Amino acid sequence: MGVVAALDYPSRCTLEGRAMRSGTARVLVVALVTTAACATTTTPVETAVTDFKQVAGAWTSTSGSASRVTLIIQTNGKYWMAVERGAALQGQFMVEGGVLRYGAGTAGSWRGKATLLDDRGKKYLRFVHDTGVLWIEFEPQ
Repeated sequence: MGVVAALDYPSRCTLEGRAMRSGTARVLVVALVTTAACATTTTPVETAVTDFKQVAGAWTSTSGSASRVTLIIQTNGKYWMAVERGAALQGQFMVEGGVLRYGAGTAGSWRGKATLLDDRGKKYLRFVHDTGVLWIEFEPQ
């Protein structure tokens, strides 16, 4: 095992270098996958409502009801909400602290706030009762 044997086997330094490069590559791949996964799970950004014109128009329910609910908001803050197979509600929003307040003059769970949210370019309204319970969410039609 002289000079020929030494040429046939990689040196310890070469093996450690390969291990280090492959270990570094694994860490880099894990970091990239983690970053990509985190990028797809963003938190919606709350947009302050200062004028009813920001939310005026027709909206459709996306959650919170088994039936489709349509919400029409006028530029003066008056709204009309109709359930696909049933009741219709009318009311007047108030702008307060960057959110829409609903249910003024009523008691209990029919009072709350509607927040305008933006989730990577997709706008929606989230209604939460004053009790803290999520009621319903709408997206523009």
